[in-house]
Amino acid sequence: MFWLLAILVVQQLFLLVALAPGASPSRRLLAAALVLVVPVAGPYLAIVVRRAHGVGVVGDLDPLEAPRRSMSADDVRRTGSRAPLIDRLMSLDTAERNSALVELVEAADAEAIALLRWAVEHGTREAVLEAALTLEELDLRRERRLEAAARALDDEASFDHALAAGDAASAGVINGLADIASVPVLIEQARSYYTLALELDASRVFEVIESLARLELAARQPVEALELVDWLMVSVPPEVAHRLQRLRDEVAFAARRWDLLSPAGAQAMLP
Repeated sequence: MFWLLAILVVQQLFLLVALAPGASPSRRLLAAALVLVVPVAGPYLAIVVRRAHGVGVVGDLDPLEAPRRSMSADDVRRTGSRAPLIDRLMSLDTAERNSALVELVEAADAEAIALLRWAVEHGTREAVLEAALTLEELDLRRERRLEAAARALDDEASFDHALAAGDAASAGVINGLADIASVPVLIEQARSYYTLALELDASRVFEVIESLARLELAARQPVEALELVDWLMVSVPPEVAHRLQRLRDEVAFAARRWDLLSPAGAQAMLP
């Protein structure tokens, strides 16, 4: 019993060191995960992670310094299965436009938001008004979702509520819906919620790290996102690693690490 108590105390001390200021939020979370999940060597690996320095300049970009890129007409038409959506969004037929808007609202992902913003910039008067109103409604839903998640966490501090709050805060960053002035605040909110989730239930660390990796990619920190995904890929079962391969390709591409792309990823992302 004494030894078990001693081990728990030592682990808590290492955890405090892993989460201490002095490294980026992503590195602190990854260091904490290593302390909690990897036996014996975890604390040493955590120190290595905190002291390591990423390569490349892409990960040093500040979200406020990176302007949102609008989709060109060619970009829109290359979106595969959604290509007909832009034609319907620009249609003179009200029913066609409404049908397209419904599909975009249901998806509410980065591609949908980009299509709506393109319609605002290049559409007819009717399309501009409808797309702008749709974006406003989606943003209101995003804010209500975040407020509800934060209230639920206040009412009950659980892993699920903390993770849901982190996902709600990061959603507007990941899909590009949040206005650029609020992005830094949302990023820090999401990171703090993910840290809390890890503290509440360390056994579900993989869920936290995956969510954090997606956030760091959206926050234009691909080098840190790559470190998180690489740790996940060697720590999870093969079937989960296979599911994460597309995310890793996206992160490697953003970090300009062409050598790390899978064959499928290289074919899909490189010219």
